[in-house]
Amino acid sequence: MKSAIKGGEFARRLAVVAVAVGCLAVPATAQVVRVYAVKHRTAEELAPLVEPAIAGEGKVIADRRTNSLVLSGSERGVASALALLGALDVRARTVVLHYEARNSGELASAGASVRWHAGAGAFRVGDVAWPTGAAAVAVGVEGDAARHASTLAGELRILEGQTGRISSGTSLPLRSRR
Repeated sequence: MKSAIKGGEFARRLAVVAVAVGCLAVPATAQVVRVYAVKHRTAEELAPLVEPAIAGEGKVIADRRTNSLVLSGSERGVASALALLGALDVRARTVVLHYEARNSGELASAGASVRWHAGAGAFRVGDVAWPTGAAAVAVGVEGDAARHASTLAGELRILEGQTGRISSGTSLPLRSRR
């Protein structure tokens, strides 16, 4: 059995279909793709730092081969990620650490005080407060380690975010108790 659709009803149904098709053809938000060529860091280092800037509105992919980041997502999310990259992708600064060995008597006579925070065995770590307001880190050692550390003085230069090592040139066994 065939039913006839009246002219007005046909036009209404056609309009509903046209609107539905139109909604499917237009994305909810426009998606963009940008490639950012990393200048001073590595793409792998920056990718996890930039991912939150897109905040679920896209993706960040590190391309190791070209040291680039591929940013895809909403215009707002990608713009936010690019702004963050402008602040993060800077030349690493050099950190200079001056170190010297002093015993607790020398520190006290200079007016410095030490506030110890942690320790294990013959080693302790704390903060040194100088009368001038300057601050430093203190590493306290006792026994054989203290005798060898008394000759320790120098300067360590490292890039920001990297690790360094200070050594007196002497190896000492670390005794531990169970």
